Amino acid sequence: GMWLDDALVRCPDLVTVPYEFDTYAEVALEVYRILFDVARGAVIGVSVDEAYADITRAVYDANGDAKRVAEDIRARVFAKTSCACSVGVGSNRLVARLATKVAKPNGSRVVEPGQGERRFVAETSLADVPGLGRKAMEKFKALEARVGAKLERCEDVVEKVSAKA
Repeated sequence: GMWLDDALVRCPDLVTVPYEFDTYAEVALEVYRILFDVARGAVIGVSVDEAYADITRAVYDANGDAKRVAEDIRARVFAKTSCACSVGVGSNRLVARLATKVAKPNGSRVVEPGQGERRFVAETSLADVPGLGRKAMEKFKALEARVGAKLERCEDVVEKVSAKA
């Protein structure tokens, strides 16, 4: 992303479309209502278009079918707002967020706990892990030279770094 002022300096002919903040707020409120209903209030809002919802009880009520709960959320959001959304399900916020990234655009991804979750996280690119920005990636590059191996996935860090320790 880039600030609009900076973009206009770089591209003076840029055509912009005004934000419709009132519409965004209305749609976000509808999405949050759906999440609050499904999660029975156990929702943490992150932004106008992102939230974490503890759907444990809903999954239990659906006989353990997390995919059905995720697809129900997506269907309800679309029916109420005409907006597509992506839903990721995991045992914690990090896994759920990574699963949502995989589910985009307009899908759902359930990461099963246990070995399924370990495999999913191990195969995740370091670049996809929230909080690992440019500086952290520079440190991983420096670490590659010390361990003599490419570090691209979470699994690489665990295997190759711990082998050299």
